[in-house]
Amino acid sequence: MSPLVITTIPHEETWPLRRLVLRPGEDPSASRWPGDSDTDTHHYAACLDDEIVGICSLYKRPHDCAIGPAVWQLRGMAVHPQHRGKKIGGDLLTQVLKNARNDLSAKMIWCNAREHVVGLYERFGFEVVGGAFEIEGIGPHRVMRLAL
Repeated sequence: MSPLVITTIPHEETWPLRRLVLRPGEDPSASRWPGDSDTDTHHYAACLDDEIVGICSLYKRPHDCAIGPAVWQLRGMAVHPQHRGKKIGGDLLTQVLKNARNDLSAKMIWCNAREHVVGLYERFGFEVVGGAFEIEGIGPHRVMRLAL
């Protein structure tokens, strides 16, 4: 197997994996999110043998828990089910955070983390801010943030 390659991709290339992992059974339009095509939004892919096996996006977007001009939202993090348990999500997150810090001059990253992956984000230094909340049809989430 080839080494994992992490690269930027056009927003349209995130849609198939978003639909498979994050919006299964929903209309394909549910995988197209506001801000996807904004010039200051960045989309990343983890690739094995030219196949996208992991994705996430960064949107320049403040939140009540993270106010300021250098605040970014991490959104749409997903790893293909056949490739879980291979540290792909962690490797992807490591590179995205490095890019956010070095290339985008980000000072704060926040996300709406699904309850079952809060531990992953905590291992990277994210902290939970506020209580759990439900996103209808998707499940329980927590707002998390990371100062860079």
